[in-house]
Amino acid sequence: MDRYNEKDIESEIIDYRNSTFRRNDKILRVRPPIVSVMGHIDHGKTSLLDRICSTNVLSKETGGITQTINVHHFHADKRYNEKAITFLDTPGHSAFFNMRLRGIDMTDIVLLVIAIDDGIMQQTIETIQYAKSFDIPVIVAVNKIDKKISFNKDIENYILKYGVQSERLGGEDQFVYVSAKTGEGIDNLLEAILVQAELMELKADRNCPAIGTITESFLDKRRGPVVNVIIREGVLKIGQVILCGFEYGKVKKIIDVNGKNVEEALPCVPVQVLGLSDIPLAGDKLIVLKSEKKAKNFATIRRARSREIELDIQKSSIMQENKKNFFKKDNETTTLNIILKTDTQGMMDAIQSSLDEINRTYCRKNIQKYVKIIRCGVGQINTNDVILAITSKSIIFGFNVQTEHISKKFLVRNHIDIRYYSVIYKLLQDVEDELRRNVTKKVYDRKVQIGTLNVQNIFHLKDHHSTIVGCMVVKGRIKKDSLISIFRGEKMIFQDIQIDSLQRFQSKVNEVKEGDECGVRIKPHVKLYIGDMIAAFEKKNDP
Repeated sequence: MDRYNEKDIESEIIDYRNSTFRRNDKILRVRPPIVSVMGHIDHGKTSLLDRICSTNVLSKETGGITQTINVHHFHADKRYNEKAITFLDTPGHSAFFNMRLRGIDMTDIVLLVIAIDDGIMQQTIETIQYAKSFDIPVIVAVNKIDKKISFNKDIENYILKYGVQSERLGGEDQFVYVSAKTGEGIDNLLEAILVQAELMELKADRNCPAIGTITESFLDKRRGPVVNVIIREGVLKIGQVILCGFEYGKVKKIIDVNGKNVEEALPCVPVQVLGLSDIPLAGDKLIVLKSEKKAKNFATIRRARSREIELDIQKSSIMQENKKNFFKKDNETTTLNIILKTDTQGMMDAIQSSLDEINRTYCRKNIQKYVKIIRCGVGQINTNDVILAITSKSIIFGFNVQTEHISKKFLVRNHIDIRYYSVIYKLLQDVEDELRRNVTKKVYDRKVQIGTLNVQNIFHLKDHHSTIVGCMVVKGRIKKDSLISIFRGEKMIFQDIQIDSLQRFQSKVNEVKEGDECGVRIKPHVKLYIGDMIAAFEKKNDP
């Protein structure tokens, strides 16, 4: 196969689209603005969107931080001439650099959220630099004004040196003071966004083959590969052939933000699309083509070219490593082998880039320790992952995913170290802790799953400091000193909770086995639902 680069492939795709689609006059219509909500962690970005869109996203966010690009479509009422706004809620944690960059790449307006009690922070400066480099207008929302802090203009003065100048100080950047908690200033903020969008005269062509951007992708057990997409031009319709990075297919379903099936996706309105051959990368372009055969051909060429580049990088890396270790003893270099499984493609990218940064940090300090990702992927931990962990002596890291039922016996039998996470900084902290130890030796205090329980009843106590759940042990057993993690569907809700007590009928017991019912007291209080699954673990100390 000929060696292609991405520009050659893009050029071929454009030529093919121009030759197969009949060129008609453009039909330009006003489209909603795409607004990226950005800023430092815990400055209230998601809370602000909750107040605007009434979505209550924050209650669903593990650890209280946004870990994906959440997309919201807000329909304004008659006060704003029934106009619409598409919001992208981007993560503020430093680990999500690539996600923020991907969000800003498809943005018309940046809504920079600054907490009045914190002021200018690291991600605030980073956001301004992004916006300036992409020449995107910035609207600053100074949040948390409900806190009794005087309305001085320190933020407006201090931010001047980063190139953001408020209208009060003679500039063009709008500053709006708001409270996500009380709703104060929200109307002024929406008006500022819509005025900015009107000045920009945002329009999209509705009479051309659709082109969009993947904001997130994941694998659903029932529906298959699912992509969240925002169409930038044209109208996407059911039955059309689409190409997304290395994947292709026909559009089977289009689902809007309310979960309803629709026949088409209009420009700048976020939707979910089903029908692709596999999960594409977050940030890939979605392109409509005429022929499924041609789409498959383009996907194959891209995949082959990517594989060539990957092999070249691996070869170069091996040569560099051999050269670096030529004068070193074997025991001077410590390697932590990892198998990584996540719930979404975007999360996998974020964790990978953070692990790369850990490697670079150790390299700069001339410390011969590094993380090696043996395999990474989206979806549940399966038997192949477990077998690879055995052969490569790897630790399995699962982020918001469970282990397939059939694979659990392999884990127990082979004493595989498997760890589940729902907050990214806890995973990264564990990786650094492992690197500080001599990871070539056995890992101490391993956590082994010993049982699975189904929540059948929930008893809320008056003190509100604990919860008692009635459970059925469906697999294995649970002990009175077990650690537990709680899953809702495939998503981990809580992790590593120490149970307060274990009861069978009215008596406290040390252990409950498969097929028996029990009462588990959990402290502190956690919000559970009937049907949730509980995984019970015990710690194993290697000799």
